[in-house]
Amino acid sequence: MTGSPNFGPDHAIAATVAAPVLLRLTVFGSMSATDVTGRSVLPKSRKARGVLAVLALQASRPVLRSELADLLWSRRDREQARASLRQAVHELTDLLGPIDPRLLRVDRNHLSLASDLIWVDARAIVAAVASQSEMRDLFRTSLLEDLIGLDPAFDRWRAAQMERLTRLVRARAEDALKASRGYPAEVEAAERLLRVDRAHEGAWRVLIGAHVARGDRAAAIAAFERSADAMADVAQLTPSAETEALLSTVRETSAQIVPISPVAAVAESLYLRDETRKDRLRIGGMPLRMRGSGREDEVSLGVTKEIAIARDLLFGAIPAVYRLDNEGFRAAGEMLAAAIALDPSYAAAHAWYSYWHLFLVRHGWAADRSGAIGRGAELAERAVVLDPSDARALTMAGYMRSFLCRRADEGLELHERAIALNPNLALAWCFSGLSLSYLGRHEEAIARAEQARLLSPFDPHVFFFDMAAMLPRLILRQHEIVVEISNRAVTLNPGFSPTYKWLLAAHGHLGNTGDAASARQHLLALEPDFTVRSAIARSALTRQADIDHYAEGLRRAGLPE
Repeated sequence: MTGSPNFGPDHAIAATVAAPVLLRLTVFGSMSATDVTGRSVLPKSRKARGVLAVLALQASRPVLRSELADLLWSRRDREQARASLRQAVHELTDLLGPIDPRLLRVDRNHLSLASDLIWVDARAIVAAVASQSEMRDLFRTSLLEDLIGLDPAFDRWRAAQMERLTRLVRARAEDALKASRGYPAEVEAAERLLRVDRAHEGAWRVLIGAHVARGDRAAAIAAFERSADAMADVAQLTPSAETEALLSTVRETSAQIVPISPVAAVAESLYLRDETRKDRLRIGGMPLRMRGSGREDEVSLGVTKEIAIARDLLFGAIPAVYRLDNEGFRAAGEMLAAAIALDPSYAAAHAWYSYWHLFLVRHGWAADRSGAIGRGAELAERAVVLDPSDARALTMAGYMRSFLCRRADEGLELHERAIALNPNLALAWCFSGLSLSYLGRHEEAIARAEQARLLSPFDPHVFFFDMAAMLPRLILRQHEIVVEISNRAVTLNPGFSPTYKWLLAAHGHLGNTGDAASARQHLLALEPDFTVRSAIARSALTRQADIDHYAEGLRRAGLPE
């Protein structure tokens, strides 16, 4: 195969689809196909749906039969693949021919759909740079969710199409933002772009500036808080000088206009230590004026110095948590503990410290595993109590309930609440996918893990998203795909033991003796006491058949009983 098919030329995507539309196709979420009467004409076989999906995303470009065969039957020899393709084409012809013979064009070497007679949601969304609600729905779902696992080559093609679509929508949204003028248009265009790229600093700058120019300081501060959260989630903790200048305008004028609490929230988001004067504090690089009362432990915005230092400690700890080197990681734990000691009501610090305990256990660094697990669960629950609107705290508590307390249904409820509060929090999508897998809903779990990767493809912990995709694929017997994913995850973090557990079970089921020995060696170096029995005891899977499949793979791979 010389190359994967992709979206057609941009001008083809952007072109207005001419009437009459004889076939309507949706490819986001579960695939659907309806005729002019609304009757479903979706093929029954998943392979035929895959062929239809590929053709639908090509505009009018013909697709080689050989490309389709390689995408959908990559594990079969050429003759078997072409014979299977002929069966799929026959099914499509029987469905689409009665609607209009022009819909499906078939010749000896190529297949194509008549783009002027069909409507496809993906093409329409890119062409229109859709409304905020449509874009929210788009980026909360995966492409062709019901076809996940159809074929390894098709899965790679699906991921490439989603990435391309995201780039196209982002580019068009950026163009719309540059062209926008005036308050409502600028806010709408900025919010639309942030649906696609929540860490887009230019969009945040326009959004905050529009609120400042209108005189709505409260709205400007609310946008400011959201931008701080977004940048922290992708480990971009320091806004640019241009953005800081704009935020300074917010800070200088807001204290006279808005209540103290939202201003304090902004201060809490951006406190930084002034290393040149230990007795002074800064917000975003600007020194704070102390109150004239002579109390040196308070600042003009009503935030105590202890609270300021606690925020400072959190922002210092986050990068070290992401790096995951042992020494720096332990220093981060000390910083988070100190932040909580300084401000026991700081929900974000509790959530991050819970996250820190999760990796302490997962990496095998905990001297007292059960104690670390209990402490992590306690911190997560406390974070939710302190701030029920903190999406990160909610999803951490959900993970602890699912994985540690074996209450995946309760955990899933917390994840769903976190996603409703912050649809762009990749960690919530990842953890919700794990909870779904524990409950036996493995195809949904795969879609959630992929959504996490799409939302934050350069996340420092993206290997965690890969691990979350490996478990459901293992249970679904997609062992080759598990091995493929593990290669990427191990490269990103060779010291993360769960990756080796799913990989070892996959090699066991595949009969890869040599590869199993290597994976087993790496796993036991990280967790020397890991056995089949401990794997079963620690597993959060709720269905006995799923546990049995996992355990049997480990046995076949030579893991001690």
